[in-house]
Amino acid sequence: MRYRIIVPVLVSLSCFPAGCSSEGQADESLSFETVSVGTWNGITNQRSEVIYNDTELSAFWSALMNGVSPAIPVPTVDFSAQVVIGVVAPEGTFGVTITRIERKGRGMVVNATVASCNSICPAVVLRPYHVVRTGKLLRAPPVDFVFLDELF
Repeated sequence: MRYRIIVPVLVSLSCFPAGCSSEGQADESLSFETVSVGTWNGITNQRSEVIYNDTELSAFWSALMNGVSPAIPVPTVDFSAQVVIGVVAPEGTFGVTITRIERKGRGMVVNATVASCNSICPAVVLRPYHVVRTGKLLRAPPVDFVFLDELF
């Protein structure tokens, strides 16, 4: 099994006057719980989001469950204590798994593995996703999403 970084993405809702920095090591690993995982959803492109309230969750969930039958109901989340993180892999990959979430300085790093085919692949079109909940962070931390490609 080979691993390589395929898409490092920095999503920053705001950078503070001192600037954003990725220096230093992760401060602590955060526990998380899977809300939903699947191989088909209504979002057709790669997407990574940190969701902070019911309105954002409803919009994300509506897009995620668009065309899915039966649709999974919107989960109940206590946004006073938790945030939701959703990762949708590109169409044509075979799975995505959030493997680790780390607090890093004022922000966090979300690590995910994307399963891709490296040889003869089945003729199946999938749109995998993984949605988790974790402890609440400040409203505007910088968030890095790091995707590792797991080839099979």
